Amino acid sequence: MKDQLLNIYKKAKISHGDHKILENNILISFNNGAKVEVLGKNDEEYNVKFFDKKENLLIYDSVITNNTWASPSPKYFVNWRIEINRKKAAKDYSFEFDLKNKTIKIVNESPSLGDCIAWTPYVIEFQKTHQCTIDFYTPHSEILSNNNENINILQYSKKNNSIDYYASYDLGYYCEDLNKSCKDPRTQSLQEVAANILGLKYKEIIPEIKINNKERNIAEKYVCISTSSTSGCKHWQRKNGWQDVVDYLNNLGYKVVVIQKDSLNYMDLQGLNNVIHPETNDIQKAITWLTNCEFFIGLGSGISWLS
Repeated sequence: MKDQLLNIYKKAKISHGDHKILENNILISFNNGAKVEVLGKNDEEYNVKFFDKKENLLIYDSVITNNTWASPSPKYFVNWRIEINRKKAAKDYSFEFDLKNKTIKIVNESPSLGDCIAWTPYVIEFQKTHQCTIDFYTPHSEILSNNNENINILQYSKKNNSIDYYASYDLGYYCEDLNKSCKDPRTQSLQEVAANILGLKYKEIIPEIKINNKERNIAEKYVCISTSSTSGCKHWQRKNGWQDVVDYLNNLGYKVVVIQKDSLNYMDLQGLNNVIHPETNDIQKAITWLTNCEFFIGLGSGISWLS
């Protein structure tokens, strides 16, 4: 058997061709910020540069090798241009960021009603600006009206991290992370927060809300008020202030309807006399009351944005 194998080996034709070096795979993504990753077995260095294309400004550069990655800090919208220089190649590689006809994910990470209502119009503006398709995951999706066929308004709980989106952005009130919000949100109006994260010019935009039922609950004229907020520092601290308002409106012939899930004694608030406080755990019930009132008085809160 040994002699037979040796004879076969001696008669075999052996070709000593050059070994082909496989190219590494360069992956570029814009989910949770821009990222360049190099995968492969070919040992090589890459000088990666991330530019803000609008400002023609170098944001970040790094030298990486195969099976490593580079990513600049900003997670908010930047109109990126990426340049990659291979040390062993004479020609640079340039990639232009372009959202047109791409599918984008935007997630509203705030559970607050006011944030949801205030920020949604900027998702619509983003789609119009970039001519893309958007999956928008947000709390309170059931009350948002949407006539844009290129935007899918989806429940926050359904957000999917396995879908391969071209780019993704998170909306939130990021006070201590300027990598997610290019400006401190405490220095801006609420709608400016979304405008800056999505790289849009700020202007006040009234959102569209679904109204399932426009029929009045009571025949009398009435005014809606809301005395509570998620943050106690927004509460009106004037002694008997709300009761004085209620008494004044009653004297003018108006009923006063308190629209809030919280009790009239919520946190530091005092109870009120001569008011109607309907159960509004179903937000559409609150919308019906607000739709038919003469006017609304409230604080910086989600009910004020809903009104």
